[in-house]
Amino acid sequence: MQIFTQSPGRWEGPELTDAAARRFRDAALEAGILATSFVHAPYLINVASGDGTLRRRSLELLADQLERAKRLGVAGVVLHPGAHGGDGAEAGLERAAATILEALERTPGAPTLLIEVTAGQGTTLGRSWNEIGRVLAVLPAGRTGVCWDTAHLWAGGYDLASPEGWETMWAAFGEATGRSTPELVHLNDTNVAMGSGRDRHERIGYGVLGAATFARIVRDPRLESTPMVLETPKGPPGSGWDREALELLRSFC
Repeated sequence: MQIFTQSPGRWEGPELTDAAARRFRDAALEAGILATSFVHAPYLINVASGDGTLRRRSLELLADQLERAKRLGVAGVVLHPGAHGGDGAEAGLERAAATILEALERTPGAPTLLIEVTAGQGTTLGRSWNEIGRVLAVLPAGRTGVCWDTAHLWAGGYDLASPEGWETMWAAFGEATGRSTPELVHLNDTNVAMGSGRDRHERIGYGVLGAATFARIVRDPRLESTPMVLETPKGPPGSGWDREALELLRSFC
């Protein structure tokens, strides 16, 4: 399961009371999913920004999210690596790594911080494994991890739809990051062209990746212990699109 602890489009969120945190932990434990639950950081956070005020606000909010995740007992916090805003990838990556490092230093004992691969829209960083690896190289390995997103990987130029492209992506991931597996996978189909840089999610099997791609992903023994979550369109109330997707994915296993 993946949750927001507040509105993803706001800087301020409601207080996370001890009672609320305890209710969440108890319910997740009872359901058997606490160890595979994650918090997604709000979208407003931009740790790579050249605007000092925005970057400082991003640091404060990221540290708050790590503390909230610690109290909830989840496995990790998912973060987009930010956008350089026109200053160039080199400067943006340096700022992102420094800001994340400070947030981690402020929050000892917080869950793993997962850097999510992005579609690379506009000046957004993290489109390639090389960029993700540059950030991770500055951060403590024991407190960081990686989140894959199938729609983002495709939009970033990785051909997940072919067996050869899937293996090429794996090799690039390992070489650039030094990691053997991701800590989390976002399973999303998409209807954009490969390498387009556009972040668009589609229902599983209704996009250009198709059912066969997701069958290959969920059957890959390297991902046997990796949690996976949906970020696909929900449809109108009562449509059951999530249930349909979950049943399809589980049938592949």
